[in-house]
Amino acid sequence: MKRMLLITIIIACSGHLAGQQIPDSLWFRGNQAVGNKQYDQATVAYEQILRQGFEHETLYFNLGNVYYRSGNLGLAIWAYEKGLQFAPNNTDLKYNRDVAKAGIKDRIEIPEGFLLLDLYRALKKSFTLRGILFVGSLLLLLAAGIYSVQKLRFGITPVFSIIRNSLLFFSILLHLVYLDKSLELSDIQEGIITTAITEARSTPSGLGKILFRVHEGLKVEITQTQDDWVEIILLDGKKGWVYSGAMRTL
Repeated sequence: MKRMLLITIIIACSGHLAGQQIPDSLWFRGNQAVGNKQYDQATVAYEQILRQGFEHETLYFNLGNVYYRSGNLGLAIWAYEKGLQFAPNNTDLKYNRDVAKAGIKDRIEIPEGFLLLDLYRALKKSFTLRGILFVGSLLLLLAAGIYSVQKLRFGITPVFSIIRNSLLFFSILLHLVYLDKSLELSDIQEGIITTAITEARSTPSGLGKILFRVHEGLKVEITQTQDDWVEIILLDGKKGWVYSGAMRTL
């Protein structure tokens, strides 16, 4: 727990988010409230920054910490998950998210999958779209550079040809991963349950049959929406309708 508070204070010294000057009054008000252990006031300040259109892993990290300190487990996990969308390899965000997830009541067993497929999914999840595109483009430029050097000075040698073709292969592979991740992000919408207990019903209304119950902090996939209700599906395949106010989308 000490680690979470220490990281919050250190990060709070920064005054810029995503290359933009954030609203100073709100930012410092939130940071000061954290220092005074006034977590509700800090939450209000950080949420106001979000409503003004500013997003960054630092902001979500601090917001997650104050939600966690306030006892809002679901909202804390939501904030950490949002931060990881901007920085999927941020170890502090991962650590605090995992600490918060340890308090989730729902334990859903994930069906075992194919090992190589699981490794591919984990690798894909570890990088942002921008990072994948950057590395893929860099490899392509290196391959083009090697080809140009070969043509101008050394001729076509087997060793350089192998290196060039390998770079070209991995560049194409990364661009395919980029396309796969882009399609996945456009098709899948997820959310975090933020209320203590939520009833999933058979129809998008309070009159539907209760199919199962979920607790705060659980990540769910959203399949469709209707009025104030959303249809969710769990990792084990369970599907039902929950009130939209019971969750926060990622």
